[in-house]
Amino acid sequence: VGAAVLFIARQRGWLMHGMVRGGLKRMHLAWQQQGMQATAKLFINFYVVVDGIPSVYNVSRPDGKYAAWMQMLELNTLLSLDVFAPAECIAGSYFTQLLWSAFWPWALVLVVLIGTALWASIKQCQGATALRPGRAAALRLICVEAVVLTLPILLILTFCFVTATSSRIFKTFLCDVFKFDDLTGETRSYLRGDYSLSCDSSEYERIRHWALGLIALWPAGIPILYLALLAHSSSAIRHHEP
Repeated sequence: VGAAVLFIARQRGWLMHGMVRGGLKRMHLAWQQQGMQATAKLFINFYVVVDGIPSVYNVSRPDGKYAAWMQMLELNTLLSLDVFAPAECIAGSYFTQLLWSAFWPWALVLVVLIGTALWASIKQCQGATALRPGRAAALRLICVEAVVLTLPILLILTFCFVTATSSRIFKTFLCDVFKFDDLTGETRSYLRGDYSLSCDSSEYERIRHWALGLIALWPAGIPILYLALLAHSSSAIRHHEP
């Protein structure tokens, strides 16, 4: 389907250029006039929070149409590889799933950052020799341009995934206790997210230590990052400057 669309767009460039571009402009204008950006943010936040309530607070959704709608709009599934296959088939163990969900957005941001830095370097090398600054100044300009171009992608990814990733991190500390021997009263606990993993094992201790460290990266780190960016841009925000 994608190849067919690209073929038609290439063969009928004049049609796509006129109709599609005009339609996109009208959609963008309507989006701005209706203030849909704030609405979209509220929509994403609402559903990622509601989706994590059953597993975090050990409650169930009410039966009926509400539960069906929530399953359709389950944002954690739409924004993860679970839409293609179960996480166990893609990432393997719970430890691998935890690391994957925590680090793949940052890996993507790093790839974009390197790509934009290379693009800025090539663009600067193609510039006029007389206008080229010194080596240190040129390196600084490249880094600043790469960060500025990468920052929107960083904000979008972290905004969309902070709740889902934080939920997975905190699920690492949820263990269910089961009675193992009725005569002795012995019990055993297993991780709620993966009943094959005992909470008394050394493997779980390793996962638990990683989860404690990841709290600083996602649940605590992302709000601090946003606060720092807002503080840095407070003057521009007050004066409605880009």
